[in-house]
Amino acid sequence: MRKALLLLGGTLLLQACAQTQAPAPAEKDINHLQVQLDTLHDRQNQHLATLEAKQAQAQQQILSAQAAQQATLAAIAAKLNEKQQPVVCPQTPQLQCPETKPMPVKDDKLVVGALEKVRLHPSDVVLTARIDTGATSASLDARDIQKFERDGADWVRFKVPTDDKGSDYMEVERKVLRWVRIIQSSSEDGERRPVVEFKFDIGPISQKAEFNLSDRSHLEFPVLIGRNILKDVMVVDVGKEYSLKLPPMKAEDKDAK
Repeated sequence: MRKALLLLGGTLLLQACAQTQAPAPAEKDINHLQVQLDTLHDRQNQHLATLEAKQAQAQQQILSAQAAQQATLAAIAAKLNEKQQPVVCPQTPQLQCPETKPMPVKDDKLVVGALEKVRLHPSDVVLTARIDTGATSASLDARDIQKFERDGADWVRFKVPTDDKGSDYMEVERKVLRWVRIIQSSSEDGERRPVVEFKFDIGPISQKAEFNLSDRSHLEFPVLIGRNILKDVMVVDVGKEYSLKLPPMKAEDKDAK
């Protein structure tokens, strides 16, 4: 009986030992997972090491490119800072235009510009005249025109400017040759003007001519030279101005009335 119990106890003890030594299924799974984790960790470390190497290489390339760019900029700045030889332009000699002289054309007509100086006799007043081939007759700036009669004829007393600015005036009396009506674009009725005679100089030419009298204060020039003076004597070059010089006035002209 005792032997039987001993055998039974030994059998049970051997079974218990066998069960203790055999690994549990859960422990195997944990070990397997640990191995996988270790493997994944190693791969991650390798990948990070690769990325860090590539990043270091890229940074090195950037630094090299920056260094090359700075070197290029420094070379450009050095060239800009170099002292350059000043550019010396050749001196162009100033051309002096020859003195303008009246130039007759083929039929002895005097060439006049669009603007010329004229002298009125006997006062020796010099005024600027606009040369207008579109005007039929010459016109002179006259202020305070007063009509009166002398020896049965019509006369007028008026004031003529002594300069282009109209800063002063002189009183003149002239016999009326006739009366004309001038039609202008600003008036349909026209203006009745007296026509008188003046001796005047323009360039080398001295002659008598008819002028109608009118207040030209609203116009730029006090004298207008029309076709009645230009005809058969002068031609106009509109590209010229003040091309003629007035000769000194003769003593006999100053004393004339």
